[in-house]
Amino acid sequence: MKKILLCLGLLVTDVNAHHIITKNEKECMVLAVYHEGRSEPELGQYAIMDVIKNRSDSDKFPKHNICDVIKREKQFSFYNKGWKSMKNLKVKKEIEERVESYYNGLNVGITNGSKWYHAVYVQPKWSKNLNKVIQIGNHIFYNEK
Repeated sequence: MKKILLCLGLLVTDVNAHHIITKNEKECMVLAVYHEGRSEPELGQYAIMDVIKNRSDSDKFPKHNICDVIKREKQFSFYNKGWKSMKNLKVKKEIEERVESYYNGLNVGITNGSKWYHAVYVQPKWSKNLNKVIQIGNHIFYNEK
């Protein structure tokens, strides 16, 4: 079955691309989305997952395990600054369900290959060398020029 999703002007095609994710990687993804995007709209949370997955698939990033991508130095502010526990269990459960949906093919590719993002209230120097793809919620997503 082929799904076609129209999201904020982006046409995203998913050909039932089921990905394998370990229990540990799922926990890392939930932790990252919780801390990086729990206040973002649902679509923004999927976009964060997409960036992490894109990095894990890319040769530009030395580690291909989801947890290694998230824990890489100077990549995710929540991890580098020391993260706290996930206190809002309702939100955690929602994110767990979204991670499961993402790995079953929902909204995969929503960022059109983006491997970087940042909050709208910052302007990192590195973003000038990249192509802005889309803004979802309070995050701007980029891929290579």
